[in-house]
Amino acid sequence: MQHVFLGAHLDDVVASCGGTIAKLVYFNRKKIVGIMKMIFLFI
Repeated sequence: MQHVFLGAHLDDVVASCGGTIAKLVYFNRKKIVGIMKMIFLFI
């Protein structure tokens, strides 16, 4: 089973799911952590 964690800012995933990610690391489970960054261009 894969686990996917997405956050809008660098610390969002760690702050909200840090314990779960630590437990998954301990049990050597697959995990993906992504940061969604929105860039606005004003032309």
